[in-house]
Amino acid sequence: MTGLDHAVFALLVVLSTRGSRRLTRLIHASEEERRSIRRRLHFQTAIAWGLMGAALIALWSWEGHSLAELGLADAAGACATVVLVLFLPLWLRLPRVWPPVTEQERALPSFLILPRDRAEFRRWAAGSVVWAAGEELAYRAFVLAYLGTWMPKPAALILSAGMFALAHGYQGRRGALLAGIFGLVVGGAYLVVGFLYFAIALHALWDIWVGYVLYRRLAAPTPVASAGPATPATG
Repeated sequence: MTGLDHAVFALLVVLSTRGSRRLTRLIHASEEERRSIRRRLHFQTAIAWGLMGAALIALWSWEGHSLAELGLADAAGACATVVLVLFLPLWLRLPRVWPPVTEQERALPSFLILPRDRAEFRRWAAGSVVWAAGEELAYRAFVLAYLGTWMPKPAALILSAGMFALAHGYQGRRGALLAGIFGLVVGGAYLVVGFLYFAIALHALWDIWVGYVLYRRLAAPTPVASAGPATPATG
């Protein structure tokens, strides 16, 4: 490992610890202001992770490594990714009846960052592909390779998933925990099969699905209470 590798890892650690600060402006903004803030945040996140992914590939190539060592030159991985992507239309069509968003869900930190309508969802879907590629190159390909030079692979996998969870701390404890579990599953699969295409596609499709479900549920009619104080709709 070179000094650049150490610097990149340190940068990723710093970025991971700053994840919870991403929602500060959204939390304190009005509902009208949140739309423009959300648009900028999605754009900035896609640009940042796109540049990070490109920089990691450039660094890897400059150090004399091949794309195959990153898991980006495997025909089987590319085929598996194509099959996974073909399922996207089915994911976006089921179910046809969406329950409305509950007040409890509106209170979740991650609710603020997700798309609200079709226009926001389209931008979210495009961004999901970019930041999924960047995050997988960073937390799976690079971090696992970096930590793997200092410790056994299982330990590297756990630490990598921990960094990934920390980076998603803005989603609250539950969201960070789920991100950590996702990191363990996808990272473990990457270590076993050795290609990154599938991890990138799974990550992107999951983000797209989550954003799609929320915007469809926001469009669902909210039940009106017949009498007494209003109660949150059940999801």
